[in-house]
Amino acid sequence: MGTRLILSCALLALTACASFPNAPVAKQDVVGSYYSGNGLGKAVSLDLKADGSYAGSWDSCMGVFGSAHGRWRLVGDVVEFTSLGEDGEFTNYLSQARTLRHDGKVGFARREDLQGERVAWDNVFLKSKP
Repeated sequence: MGTRLILSCALLALTACASFPNAPVAKQDVVGSYYSGNGLGKAVSLDLKADGSYAGSWDSCMGVFGSAHGRWRLVGDVVEFTSLGEDGEFTNYLSQARTLRHDGKVGFARREDLQGERVAWDNVFLKSKP
């Protein structure tokens, strides 16, 4: 019984990660609205605009924990962020993120959250469908 439980937990942990298939993205694919979080204490929204600007907020049921705005650019498979203003939990939060695709959606994950070629789902920014 104990071995089954451990194996089940290990399988669940593996399925809760995203991987990075070699799927190049173009700037127009990256433009859009993104969400990252666990639905509880972390709910991060980020808008990447076609003019190279971005704006985001970090919210939860307890209120707003931070906001940020600045410039972004796509270099290969990396989104680079340059902050023009940030506060709260967003302070020093965004610098670089690696792009990914999952279930037809474009997304990205911060370099700090990568574990080799994997990242936990609550650290992935997935693009919202228009």
